[in-house]
Amino acid sequence: MTLAEIERALDERRLWARMYNGRTWLARRNGRTKTWKTRPGEFQIPVKAGFHSCGYVRHDNLADFEVR
Repeated sequence: MTLAEIERALDERRLWARMYNGRTWLARRNGRTKTWKTRPGEFQIPVKAGFHSCGYVRHDNLADFEVR
C-alpha cells in the first residue's frame, strides 16, 4: 500500500488493524501524518483502535493493517 492509499482508507474509515489476539479493529486517525525530507519512503501516522489501543501506521508495519 502507498501512503496515499492508506490516508484515503483512513478518511473513508476502511482501515482495519490486526491485534495480537487475532481480532481486527477499525483504525481511526489520531493525529497528523509525519514524513521526512531525508527519508522520502518513510512515514508515520498515529491511529487509535477501540477504546484504549493506540499505535502507528508506519512504512515497516503495513502487514498489521488491511483495507476492507
